[in-house]
Amino acid sequence: MGQLNTLITQAQHEHAAWLAHCPTDTRAQLALLHIAVHERSDDAWHALYTLYHTQLVVWSLPCAHLYEDGVDALANRAFARFWHALTPERRASFASLAALLGYMRLCVRTEAIDDVRTHEAVHARLRIDLPVRTPIDARIEQHAFWVTVREHVNADEWRLLVRRFVIGEKPQQIQQSEQYSSITAVYKVINRLRHRLSRPLVAAALRGEG
Repeated sequence: MGQLNTLITQAQHEHAAWLAHCPTDTRAQLALLHIAVHERSDDAWHALYTLYHTQLVVWSLPCAHLYEDGVDALANRAFARFWHALTPERRASFASLAALLGYMRLCVRTEAIDDVRTHEAVHARLRIDLPVRTPIDARIEQHAFWVTVREHVNADEWRLLVRRFVIGEKPQQIQQSEQYSSITAVYKVINRLRHRLSRPLVAAALRGEG
């Protein structure tokens, strides 16, 4: 336990230097992660949670409006996802601490996306850019508007809308994680959705006239 405590202290110093934008070693943090992952050490995992909790909260802020319990709940669930997913086999695929922290950040976004899929309340919180200003914009806050939108898109298209307009991910991020062939393909889907939602019959339904 004494050696682990020493390692935790070194990892804290490393992380503090990183937060201060100073050149820093990462060996202690990587060693702590190794103990947590390969030995499934509760003490090491607790130390990692304490070490990165503030950063997880920062990463959670853009998505926190989707969680009734706030940023801490999202940060905690994202860390739990990271803990569950980071097996020794998966750990071997990350060559650096930066890559591991990038994966931790991805866990925040993934947790938010999964929550969106199961909570219909997000319909009233979604934002979408239509090609021109229309009477639809006046109804943008109404739940019924987004229920109708959901009826006119498939599951993949709905997920793209959520990632782009709720979570605020860039098309490049969506392209990589959703395995679109190119960024152009992402834009084509978005433009296709805009066109579809602007068709007279659909637009009338969105205005509550259908």
